[in-house]
Amino acid sequence: MNNILRGLKKKTGNPQDGVAGFFINPQPTNPSQELPQGSKLAGGLFLDEEWRWVVGYEQFYSVSNYGRIKSYIGKKPRYLKPTRNGSGYYVVDLAGVTKPHTFMFARLVAKAFIPNPLNKPEINHIDGNKLNNKVSNLEWNTRAENEHHARKTGLKKLENIKMGVARYWREKKYY
Repeated sequence: MNNILRGLKKKTGNPQDGVAGFFINPQPTNPSQELPQGSKLAGGLFLDEEWRWVVGYEQFYSVSNYGRIKSYIGKKPRYLKPTRNGSGYYVVDLAGVTKPHTFMFARLVAKAFIPNPLNKPEINHIDGNKLNNKVSNLEWNTRAENEHHARKTGLKKLENIKMGVARYWREKKYY
């Protein structure tokens, strides 16, 4: 494992290259040390974790395909701790050169990793778990598609559908 965690390289300005000056090269130096895909390395790193800049907040924040967000504001980068909104979804406040805005974690991940050629407005958690913000669990949907998915998977009862749509328009909108 020590061979895996060796090899610090200078950062070139891409979050894919690492964090705040240096990154750990997770590639094993010995083929016998191969780890299965999705394996977690020491320090909370994933073998196949990919980082991209948060759209609109380049150079300040990056998001991973595992649904984690890093801040590059300050002396060293840090993972942002999510909070839950009233509906149970993870949200985070981001501030760059403007005032802070509240963003839903799933939307940040989807904007960075999932193309949206049909301009669908909502994010659907495929497995129904609001806290699972991995790219493999997210997809762009319309409101009707989201409601259909909720009914089909048993997340919402039929009589609660109309109330849910009405509440959606009254609640605080997240970017």
